[in-house]
Amino acid sequence: MNGSSGQGITIGRWGFIPATLRAFPWRRTALVLAISAILGLVFVLTDGNTTTAGGLVCIFAVCAITAYRVEWGFCLFFFVVLLFDQYSIPGFPTPTTTIGYFLNINAIGWLPHIDQGVINLMEIHLLLLFSVWFLIGVLRGSLRPVSVPFKGTLALLFVALIGSIAHGIALNGDTTISLWETRAFFYMGLMILFIPQVIRTEEHVHLLVWSAIAGVTFKALQGAERYASLGFSFGRWPEIYETLTNHEDPVFIVTMFVLLIALVLFGDHGKERRALTFLVIPLLLGYVAAQRRAAYASFMATLAALFVLIPERQRRTVMRVVGVFGIFFAV
Repeated sequence: MNGSSGQGITIGRWGFIPATLRAFPWRRTALVLAISAILGLVFVLTDGNTTTAGGLVCIFAVCAITAYRVEWGFCLFFFVVLLFDQYSIPGFPTPTTTIGYFLNINAIGWLPHIDQGVINLMEIHLLLLFSVWFLIGVLRGSLRPVSVPFKGTLALLFVALIGSIAHGIALNGDTTISLWETRAFFYMGLMILFIPQVIRTEEHVHLLVWSAIAGVTFKALQGAERYASLGFSFGRWPEIYETLTNHEDPVFIVTMFVLLIALVLFGDHGKERRALTFLVIPLLLGYVAAQRRAAYASFMATLAALFVLIPERQRRTVMRVVGVFGIFFAV
């Protein structure tokens, strides 16, 4: 029965319920109340430890975002991997280091100590992503893995890694150190397999690029702020530390420079190009603050590779620009 009886009263599926109550955001309110209750319980159980409480709330938020949209969860993963530091810079404490995202969980002070916790938060995060993607695909009946190119080369990479570890252990090598030194190569192989499964549309690619821009810009601004605090000079900074950022940060910044160059060469006028153009100076300051000779060399090698890979038309454009700047710097 559809219709109304009295002001604000609807007779139908929900019976006699005032319209104001039906319009009330019950689900959103219940979610907020649940989070508040969990947060309060954590505060009580941890004797007011704000770091643990905040960390657990962030973990809950990451799980919720990943379950809602796997591609959002992956872009968030990509962002935090760029955001967090693996090593601290003496004299510059920062949450990007103290969270311990790349530390084994048995070495993270704000988590309960677990002797067997030899896996780090990043690996747990990656496992969460894969599990959610797999379960959602199975439940929806849409689990159709996308094939990746050069599967033979990728298989050879894994065989070489596993064989090298086994060979080292057979010669009385340290198993823990061997895993430390090879983890990144396993991550790379897993990313080659996993990214095509979740990043499938142009919208996904744009979201991934924005995640990279946000993460790398934060790290560049962090280095620039430290550089500015020293009066834009390394004279008062102990030489033993050499850098004001983590060693990988300037390599990430190089990627942003190359992305901007590519967007310009191919005539893109999107928001990413405008954002990177606006951020050139902060990125450059962060790049200088890193003081990494390897990053300078990689920039030159990357530009050379880009020059070889781009079509003839864009190559001529590069030559004209480089020629003008070459004359300017020579003078």
